[in-house]
Amino acid sequence: MNWKKAYKDTPPWDIGHAQPVFEALIKDGEIKPGRALDIGCGRGDNAIMLAINGCDVTGIDIVEDAINDAKAKAIKHHVKVNFVVGNVLQMGRLFMEEEFDFVIDLGLFDSITD
Repeated sequence: MNWKKAYKDTPPWDIGHAQPVFEALIKDGEIKPGRALDIGCGRGDNAIMLAINGCDVTGIDIVEDAINDAKAKAIKHHVKVNFVVGNVLQMGRLFMEEEFDFVIDLGLFDSITD
């Protein structure tokens, strides 16, 4: 998949707000405040929602334009999120082992081939 091209328009997973499944997990107490990593964070809606709910969040995406949009959204929502441009297949170069309490993913790993 050409991720950069996908963000020229609005990709189908970019619904303009956090995904309901993650909102429900927060509401139900399944996701608690902690150190979170949102892989393939795109424009940052899920990462921002986690930050609003007390998480220390890092979001990573390979598309620089999406990360720039995510940074602007975080400022608009008055939350701090560490957004990083990077390849999730090379996260070992970017993050330390056990740096995060939990990781969320929405549609990234199922799009990666062996």
